[in-house]
Amino acid sequence: MPCLLRDRHPAVEPLIEKRSIAPLAIAVHRAPWYEWALLDGIGEKRAKAIVEWVRAHGPLESLDELEAVPGLPSGWLDLAREHLALDDPEITLPSER
Repeated sequence: MPCLLRDRHPAVEPLIEKRSIAPLAIAVHRAPWYEWALLDGIGEKRAKAIVEWVRAHGPLESLDELEAVPGLPSGWLDLAREHLALDDPEITLPSER
């Protein structure tokens, strides 16, 4: 299965292999756009669109609801699912623009 996180620096790779590191989990309701942009296929424009869509349509009950975000690549959610977490929508961060 391909890794959705952008390529790591070669000097860091040996350190990662020697440690048990928890996978990235993006808090769907609280993550700023720049966290979403860490995922393959999601640049700044798409990341900001996701954040705005979640704010307008949330709180989400299921990750499947993200399928309705306009402009996401086909099949993207299936690949991203392991990096996403439904969090408490009552805890919010200041708007990142």
